[in-house]
Amino acid sequence: LMIWWGWLAFNTSSNYSVSGQQWTEGSRSAVGTIMASVGGGMVTVLISRYTTKKIEVDMFIDGLLASLVSSTAGCLFYTPWQATLVGAIGSTLALIAYPVLEKAKIDDPVGVIPVHVVGSVWGMISPALFVCRDFGLEQHKVTNENDLSGLLYGGGVTLLLYQLAALGAIAVFSAFSAFTILWTLQHSPIGLRLSRLDEELGADLREHGLAGVNVMAYTIEKKLTAKTLSSVLMVILRWRAKAKLGAARRRRIADAGQQSETSKGVEMTRLQKRNVANTSRSPSQLRAA
Repeated sequence: LMIWWGWLAFNTSSNYSVSGQQWTEGSRSAVGTIMASVGGGMVTVLISRYTTKKIEVDMFIDGLLASLVSSTAGCLFYTPWQATLVGAIGSTLALIAYPVLEKAKIDDPVGVIPVHVVGSVWGMISPALFVCRDFGLEQHKVTNENDLSGLLYGGGVTLLLYQLAALGAIAVFSAFSAFTILWTLQHSPIGLRLSRLDEELGADLREHGLAGVNVMAYTIEKKLTAKTLSSVLMVILRWRAKAKLGAARRRRIADAGQQSETSKGVEMTRLQKRNVANTSRSPSQLRAA
């Protein structure tokens, strides 16, 4: 939900101005973003019910995010039904990409490729199909920089070629930047990858002591050997021992705090009794004492 609100703010504020009639661009972008997420959410629910017989929350979130990604490039220019269709198609393509990646044995546990790559590719292509230069009322007409329409509105392939060229430039820049950063990290003292054994066990277990999905499904992914089994057990036992020591230390600290509070209370009680006794004595008794 927080990502949805953030995406709505991002899309509606991308023109950086509300003066004059530019506030209408923000409102139109808001409608396009909301309708795209509605279309993507509805399609994701239907696909989830059809494939799993229930509504999978993680599938719903991924489909919703894919629809938001798909709407970003052209949310200003879409009519409500166009935005709904763009979001629905983006979610569908993203959900189709998941089994394709699994079949290709590409590890993508957080769904970056289906949501952000597939969604953004479709999001870059969709304006070249649906943009209409005559969209909007006459006093609030929205036109793109070159006054072009999309392929479905008689604009030909010019806008599509522009979008594909921009898509290619972004892909080359992103690939080069990512390769440079990752290659530098890999050859630095910090390093990039875990050891092979740690990768097989899973970073959740090795780094955090948590039995993640990789360990729970180990018999399915790879045959469990004596070496990996002993490593798993040793890691779990070590983290359990650390957890017990930490709990015992916290209990000792809490007990020490309670004892100090108790001793303070006893001392205060003694002082109070002494003060009461002193106040009950006469001045002559106090001088004699």
